Amino acid sequence: MLCALCPAFGADKVHDLTCQSGTVRVGDNKIEVLSQCGEPSSKDSVEQHARGVTVTIEQWTYNLGAQDFIYVLDFNGATLKAIRRGERGF
Repeated sequence: MLCALCPAFGADKVHDLTCQSGTVRVGDNKIEVLSQCGEPSSKDSVEQHARGVTVTIEQWTYNLGAQDFIYVLDFNGATLKAIRRGERGF
C-alpha cells in the first residue's frame, strides 16, 4: 500500500499536478481528475478529526515512475482538497 508511506516521507503540498492528458488543480472534482490522470495506483480512505468532527478523506495515489514523483490527492466528497508530492516514483 503506497499511501501508508506518505506521512513517512514528508510530502510537500503542491497546487497542481500535470498528468498525461492535462493538469488537475485543487478544487477539481473526481471526474476531472480521472479524465486527466486516469486511474490511480491505489485508493485509500482515512479519517481526520478536528474540533470534534470526523471527516473521511479519500486519498488517491499516483506513482508517476522513476523519472517523476509519487503524488497523493486528497478528496473530501467529490472535490480535490489537496495535492501532496512525495519521493521519487519507482
